[in-house]
Order: sequence, then structure tokens, then C-alpha cells
Amino acid sequence: MRLLFVFLLFCVITDTTAQTKAKLKGGEFVLSGKLIGRDSGALILWYPDTAGNFSNYIYDTAYLKQGKFVFKGRISEPSFCHLLG
Repeated sequence: MRLLFVFLLFCVITDTTAQTKAKLKGGEFVLSGKLIGRDSGALILWYPDTAGNFSNYIYDTAYLKQGKFVFKGRISEPSFCHLLG
């Protein structure tokens, strides 16, 4: 019983700290992060335009500021992407 309680407590703590719900409109996304060992430069996010034709791709560029980057965009459904740097 004690082991079950510890397991459930761990699951609740993990769930509440692993995700934060952003107030985004349907289809909007925010991808942010930090590169270690690189402070400046550019990154390219490349993903298919799922709203219509999968043969069209969207290329977005973010510039590093102290290693941090942010991409914002819209997608209609989950998709794969490539992050080039």
C-alpha cells in the first residue's frame, strides 16, 4: 500500500511539472529552447504545410540570443519537422 501511494504521488508530481498549458489558439505552437555551447547564429525549422498540400514546406528562421531560440507558427495537426542549425 505504501509503495502504491509513493508511485501515485510520483505520477502526480511528474504530470504537473512536465507540462504547462499555454493559452494558444487552435493550431498555434511555440517551440523554444537553449543550445549549450553555441550563443549566436541561426536555426531553421522545416515542416510540411499540413493545412492543404503536403508537398509544400514551411521554412522558419530563428536567431540565437545567448543560445536561446523561439519558433512560433500554426499547424492543423501533429507533424514531423526538422531543426537545422
